[in-house]
Amino acid sequence: MSINGIDPHKRLLITFEEDLVKSGELGGYPSKRQRSVEAARPETPELSDTLLAEMETISGGSYMSAEFSTIQPLDAHKSLLTLLIQFHPATEHRFINATITWKFRTATGPTSSSPEPIPEPKIVLHAPKKSVGGWSEERKTLVWGISLPVQIGGSSIGLQPSQEKETQKVVSHAMTIQGTMRGKGRYCVWTVEENKSSARGIPSHFQLAVVLEHKGPFVTELDVKAKLGGKTWTRQIRSKAGSNGGAPARTIDIESWRCGGIPEPAKLDWKKFVESMTGEVHGAVVNYEQPIVCP
Repeated sequence: MSINGIDPHKRLLITFEEDLVKSGELGGYPSKRQRSVEAARPETPELSDTLLAEMETISGGSYMSAEFSTIQPLDAHKSLLTLLIQFHPATEHRFINATITWKFRTATGPTSSSPEPIPEPKIVLHAPKKSVGGWSEERKTLVWGISLPVQIGGSSIGLQPSQEKETQKVVSHAMTIQGTMRGKGRYCVWTVEENKSSARGIPSHFQLAVVLEHKGPFVTELDVKAKLGGKTWTRQIRSKAGSNGGAPARTIDIESWRCGGIPEPAKLDWKKFVESMTGEVHGAVVNYEQPIVCP
């Protein structure tokens, strides 16, 4: 059944739940009152039919989503799939890191018309493998000293030790994205981590891509774990599969899910194209040039 022409089964909506074990290990002190998991946003016609995952944290309003930006056949039973990932922290919070696992498996088994087992889909290429971004330099100077002079008869006596120490710290990067292929090409895992010195959080927008070798439809699922930090506590959260959003996986038929697009595969060196992907989303960061005027 479709809603205004959009098939709701094309969406996978999942929610976050707090990982109490991990949160305890992090030393957080959340409220002792009973917390409830916020329901995933309802499926409405306004939501894109390429949305794979959409999650809300437990209270606070931090948000994450994963949406297909490209689904395109290449050649020899290969397809390019690209996910646009968004992390939006609540006010005075930040996503410290995230681990994203993207899995694939065959959609159907042997049939009467095709008794031979259908081979499992296999990832032949993924990106980014390692990407370092946000190059910056930061310097801090610390001055230590004590001065408590007392004037007596024109002379100065008292406690006057003084010492100066200058410390310089250089932050070489703001974050890293690192991905590896696992399970003989059955799935990929990416870790996204902020630079601990800068403590500015992970990117709000970035892309992940795979080239998948498959025959026919396949099943895909996404699992996300993240660390959410605030001023007074740090909490570990994870995707809660199968709650308030249906099954944790969906069957993808390339032709019906096809979206986005790249230059014609026959005229494109797609291997070089994918390997050059850094995860950057062009236009996601724009410098605000208007000067700040102080009264």
